[in-house]
Amino acid sequence: MAVLSAGVRVRASKYYGWSRLVIEEPSTEALQILEEQVPATEIKVQVIELSLDFECFNAASTSLTIQWLGQHVVQPYGRDRLINFKGTRYCSRRRWRGQGLKAYIRPQERSVVRLEWTIRSVTTLRAMGIERPKDVISIDLRAFWARRLKLKQIDRRALLRQFRRHHKHLSEKQARRAIELWFRALQNGEDREPAAQDAVIGLRDQRWVNQRTAIPTIPNEPLLPG
Repeated sequence: MAVLSAGVRVRASKYYGWSRLVIEEPSTEALQILEEQVPATEIKVQVIELSLDFECFNAASTSLTIQWLGQHVVQPYGRDRLINFKGTRYCSRRRWRGQGLKAYIRPQERSVVRLEWTIRSVTTLRAMGIERPKDVISIDLRAFWARRLKLKQIDRRALLRQFRRHHKHLSEKQARRAIELWFRALQNGEDREPAAQDAVIGLRDQRWVNQRTAIPTIPNEPLLPG
């Protein structure tokens, strides 16, 4: 797997005539033309989709890549378990109106896996300083993904140690059995291991677990765009 490219998709509304404009992976030149040709009072950015593409070598590599991303990517402050729907893995509800993260295989290029962050909240966009097409040009995609791309991995041994420390009345065999049943309950579809997103959500209210050590963070540097 190799980082192929990073891009952005823009949806903007033109206020006269209630028309909507969608630009697929616009170039800097296209955004500049839009900025210059349309008055500031007539167009506002409403939705942006920031993408990170990974080039895979074959079908097996593509499948492993999307499975790995599904197991390790965690949406910050997420409230929903991982959702598998028609080959796409969602870290939040599919029609969530705020922010959402998903991973899928690009239909046009079956060897490319795309990680896509959608921001539908106008409040969030304005807080990021994004209102006009020119504001999209200035987005630093590497810095964006460096802040937002959270990768975590479940540490079974750490979980077992913490569980036994809190449930001292259980034998080691009983504790292992309890952890194994919990893992099975979190398994999503055909995945052999539960997703880190599901573990973070499932353990959020458990006082016995220290998530920093039981679900440690993985460095995201190898997955960042150049």
